[in-house]
Amino acid sequence: MYGIVEYRRRAEVNLELVFNWLDEYNRETVNIPLKPSFGIDAAFWGEPEKWWAGEVYWAGGRVVSDQISFLTFSVPGRGSGFFLEMQVSDTGNYVVSRIVV
Repeated sequence: MYGIVEYRRRAEVNLELVFNWLDEYNRETVNIPLKPSFGIDAAFWGEPEKWWAGEVYWAGGRVVSDQISFLTFSVPGRGSGFFLEMQVSDTGNYVVSRIVV
């Protein structure tokens, strides 16, 4: 089975999804490392003098937080259904908006 986690980038945390399969009496754990917010460096975007007005166009030096990101995952197992548990062992601030399976 495949799925997608939609989250907002805030801190680097390790998200664990635990699938408790019905009819199998089996648990499968998927570890998903959520990425932190990131900074924008003008050098990353190319030469500043090539952008409009001779200034850095792409907001150089700022940190992009709360960026919506998506990560895919796959989990083995099958059954007539499952219970899903979400666990985080880190202390970082995070927001998971949606999990689609």
